[in-house]
Formats: sequence, structure tokens, C-alpha cells
Amino acid sequence: MVITNYPFFSIVLDQKLYSPSRVYTGDGTTHPLRGSEYASKYKELMDNIILKNNISVIYVINTVNKNTNFHYINLYQHCFEEISLLSQLKSYELKNCN
Repeated sequence: MVITNYPFFSIVLDQKLYSPSRVYTGDGTTHPLRGSEYASKYKELMDNIILKNNISVIYVINTVNKNTNFHYINLYQHCFEEISLLSQLKSYELKNCN
């Protein structure tokens, strides 16, 4: 999965990147904020994308705040290892926390 504000990556790479949103504004227009009546549905969407597609690594490219995206990942909230690949590129390897 790739989480980024740059939607052209899927076209350039010719890969499905499983990003649930095209951009991440952080103000609630692209995905619900914490406490929103729609937050639980978006959280469910993220969990389903991860499970259905057997996603084991999430790449985050230049988003403002990782918590904007990761507070929706119910099944893996504290189950990932953050690796800083570049100043604007991080990877999160999901772990089995059962």
C-alpha cells in the first residue's frame, strides 16, 4: 500500500497501490477525522484493504502526519515497524501481533 498526496505513482509504476484516498489533506475532506461519525467506516475500509490484499508493507510518501492515516488501522495499530528510507519516504512493515 502506498499513502501519498501524489496520485500519479500508480500510473507511473503501472501497479495497483491500494491507497484508499487519492490525497490526504488532514482537514477531513479526503477522509474522516477522529471523532467523526464516519471514522469507524473508514477504519473498517482500511482494515479490509489490508486483509483482503495481504498487505505487509505500507509506504508513506511525504504526508503531513502519519497519525492522520494510521489511526484508522484497527488491526495493526501498534504492530508495525517504522523505517525511514529517505527524508520524505517511510515504510511500515506490518507485524503479526496476535
